[in-house]
Amino acid sequence: MSRHPSIPNQDHLPLARVLYDDAAGRWLVLLDDCYEDAVAIGDDGEPTPSVAALAWFATGAIPVSHHYGSAFRIGFAFRNADDATRFLAQFGTRRGPTVDRARLATFEPAMPVSKPVLVAVQTASHRSAAEELIAEYLHWVGAVAKSEYGLTFDLEAMVRSDIDDTAKFYPPTGRFYLVEHAGDFVGVGCLKRLEASVGELQRMYVRPHGRGIGAGRLLLQQLLADARALGYVTVRLESLRALTTAHELYRSAGFTETGPYAANSMDAFQSASTLQKYRDSALFMEMRLDGNGPR
Repeated sequence: MSRHPSIPNQDHLPLARVLYDDAAGRWLVLLDDCYEDAVAIGDDGEPTPSVAALAWFATGAIPVSHHYGSAFRIGFAFRNADDATRFLAQFGTRRGPTVDRARLATFEPAMPVSKPVLVAVQTASHRSAAEELIAEYLHWVGAVAKSEYGLTFDLEAMVRSDIDDTAKFYPPTGRFYLVEHAGDFVGVGCLKRLEASVGELQRMYVRPHGRGIGAGRLLLQQLLADARALGYVTVRLESLRALTTAHELYRSAGFTETGPYAANSMDAFQSASTLQKYRDSALFMEMRLDGNGPR
């Protein structure tokens, strides 16, 4: 790991460095706990990313930390140099005591950027983890729906349906996955049968600290492969129009916008009086798997 030559000189930042991790393909910004805008002290007395720094999760930043003897370093791993330098512009201007630069050069992330893996939901512990993730996702989406569109959902009923209905996401007609990364479940994604030749993606969610490592694309690719193996010709999905980042992923895989479709996942959870309002707030997409449309 070394300081990358294309990064601007940071000699005026005695406690900040941008290093390039060749093995992981990540840009690392290392900070010291004197950067109080970026680093807070957790309940355990250890430095932790501040609320402001956590906002960078949306860019795919991953927190990294390391103890070097009695010294502690905390930082973030980024997908590209631009994000790393913008992060430095926000947090890296605070001066601090002199730091042994050789020690910074030997920094190794305590949380290396490892690849996510998919785990099929099969056991009681898997279902418990999936329930927690789906509830987290639905409460987040519910908050967006309420603030952006004035809509409310019966979130608890939706969670119970997802977990308890064995005909919904489970084999033989469905698929239900958790995303595991660094020993933790950070995401969930599902496929269900709409009709004989049509499947639907649901509950596609990756926690903020698990983003930027390819988890969402891994889920999407696996579920599309499963849909083909199950004989589905078309895969559909719906998503609130406000969730534009997710739409970019779907479009990159070949999904295109379509109109509201029969038996979409939200019909059962909206009253007749609010159903049209919901449909106006949602983006409906589909992808053909038989070669007659985008793949």
